[in-house]
Parts: sequence; structure tokens; C-alpha cells
Amino acid sequence: MPIEREPDARKRVLDIAEELGIKDLLNRLPSQLSGGQQQRVALARALVKRPRVLLLDEPLSNIDAPQRIAARRFIKDLQRRERITTIYVTHDQIEAMAEADRMAVMMDGKILQVGSPEELYNDPANRYVASFVGDPPMAIVDGKVFSVDGYVGLRAEDVAIGEGPYEGTVEGVEFIMGKYLVHIDFKGEEIRGFSNFKPKEGDKIRFSILKMKTFNERGP
Repeated sequence: MPIEREPDARKRVLDIAEELGIKDLLNRLPSQLSGGQQQRVALARALVKRPRVLLLDEPLSNIDAPQRIAARRFIKDLQRRERITTIYVTHDQIEAMAEADRMAVMMDGKILQVGSPEELYNDPANRYVASFVGDPPMAIVDGKVFSVDGYVGLRAEDVAIGEGPYEGTVEGVEFIMGKYLVHIDFKGEEIRGFSNFKPKEGDKIRFSILKMKTFNERGP
């Protein structure tokens, strides 16, 4: 790797510090920084070296939500712009899906599925992946309630609320990103769906299923 001239190196330090929101912290000692600030400084120190391979282990866990979104975008743009191969470890599946070209979901030290975020979201290999990927994750219910063998996975966006052949009881309602996430008790199983209107808890409500994923009873 060629040695950068001091003015170029300083400019790169300042650019990355500004991108990560730590430009005003450059004169402080590590002991004078909060946990989130220390995490951003450590990330900047790794990125400023222009590494060929970058290993990040929960790099944004202590960063506040608004700064986390900006830092996430910066990491993604920088690693693609400079073609840095990045291995990114996180328990935050939303963060993983936003950052990754390819994801691996692990449990007990075993890789359960590898693929693009879209592949893991739309076609999870098993119930564990289905119930982990997505916000909200797939609802996993006994297939018998729909006359199906095994288990059934339902995404909230695939449950059309208001009309349909099924009827359940509203157990709870959450307002999320402009829509209502409705929790429905259907034959003792919980099903979740998005609605443009706000039903009342305890109401009977009809719904239809646009798409479902079936899983064999074996496996995680």
C-alpha cells in the first residue's frame, strides 16, 4: 500500500471524521469520550487505513439511532466505493439486511442459510430464519389451522385485513410507520397483519392470506 503524503492523510482523517460525526472530538483523549463516541473513533481508525479486508463486530451497537443510520450508510458507500471486502457481525437483523450483499444466519455455531437479504426474507430455509429475519418477523403457526401439514410462516404484509375467508379476534394494535400492525388470535395461533384502519382490541376481524411459506415439522 503506498504511503500517503501528510496533507493527503490529514484530509482523509478529517473527511472520515466528518462523515462519522466526530470531527469535533479529534483533540480529546479516549477517556474523555462516551462509549458511542469511542466506537465511532475505532471505526474511523479502521476505515482511514483503506483496508482490503475489514472485519466489523457490532460496530454500531453503542451509537444513537440517528447517528447509526448515517454511519450505516457511510460504511456501505465507502466499502463499495473503495471495494473493501467486509465481514460484518451483528445481532441486529435490520442492520444486516441494510448493509449486506450476502447474509449468513447462524445458530449455535452453525450456518443455517446463506444468501442475499432478499432471498433470506422471501424464502427462509427454516423456521428459525423465518422468525428472525424481518420486522416484524414471520408469524409461525401450526399448519392445521389452514389445513396444511407442518408449519406455516406468514409475513404481516401477506395478511390482508378487512375481508376474507378467515375470522379472528384482535388481541393488540400497534401504530408503526404510518400503518397499524394488528395482532390476531386465530384458533389459538397469533397472526400479524398490517391495516390502514385501527381496529379495537376484542373486535372480530376478517382477513385473507395472500401468500404463505410452509415448513416441515423437522428442523430448527
